[in-house]
Amino acid sequence: MLLIPKEATRSFSSSIESVFKDNPKVKLIYPLKSDFYNQDKHQVIIDNLDINGQDFVILDHGGYFCDLASSLYEKYKEHFLGITEMTANGHYRYQKVPLKVPLQSIAETELKRSGDFSASQNIVHYTERALRDRFSLRLYGSQLLNAAVIGLGNLGEGIVDELNRLSGNAPYVYDIDPVKVVRLGANSIRYSSKEQVLQQCNLLFLCSGNISISEEEFGNISSEKYLSTVTSADDELELDGLVARGVLTLVEKCELVSTYKNRRGVKIHLIAHGSAVNTLSPMSMADETVQLFLAAHIQAAHNIASYLYTQRDCGIVELSKADESRIAATWLRWFS
Repeated sequence: MLLIPKEATRSFSSSIESVFKDNPKVKLIYPLKSDFYNQDKHQVIIDNLDINGQDFVILDHGGYFCDLASSLYEKYKEHFLGITEMTANGHYRYQKVPLKVPLQSIAETELKRSGDFSASQNIVHYTERALRDRFSLRLYGSQLLNAAVIGLGNLGEGIVDELNRLSGNAPYVYDIDPVKVVRLGANSIRYSSKEQVLQQCNLLFLCSGNISISEEEFGNISSEKYLSTVTSADDELELDGLVARGVLTLVEKCELVSTYKNRRGVKIHLIAHGSAVNTLSPMSMADETVQLFLAAHIQAAHNIASYLYTQRDCGIVELSKADESRIAATWLRWFS
């Protein structure tokens, strides 16, 4: 088995090497995230996979292999059985590329929704802890914080629900899809344009999975902001690029928060340093609902590895209702 830890995982869980170092069946490789989007680096990644004539399945978590899938097929042909994808952002990325192998996605299964609901709660609680411990700010009942949610996927919707439940104040929301906004109901939200959100709100939950705030928008921010993201800093902010181009400058870093300034000198605080809060919080990873979508991801890989689909079935296929029901029933036996 080849394991490619995400950069955020390596940063916050430095013990990952020690967990697998004595297991001869696991090989760790460390391409940078940017390598997956750089065609000049693709061949290096492919060569490092070192398949040795074996059939293999890729278990993806974020659409990292969408740009490499065709090249992998050209090199390994029938040994490349297919791909599984866990996240909605990754699912969306794969929809935009031609696939020569089957891809089984669990992004839109009911099992994933259950986990996303719990993750949303943990994101809000972790953010509240960081605000309280670092800035002596209270998320609930505070007159100093005005919250907004950008992006209304499963996690964004869950965060809106949690903010409503705990504070009683409808948060501002923005999404490029008006249908998602309408689905929440007018009583639970205050809809605004993104420009208004960035002007009126100082606590922003970034949930789009695809550059919630652009470089130009960061440059125009004129008042202090607190940002909490649900995906990686690269996907949600393109943070490394912003820093490299001088749009943001790091001025302080502590356990829970990194503080940057834009070119105007305005402070922008990144909760959990801009990384996905729901994957860093011990509370999130200890949540029993995590087992649901992990089991679904493993089931999807099993389906492809068992030759349930062939390369004639190339494209995205969903997990079957029978698989979902079996996983849910097993989870209830162990955790209910």
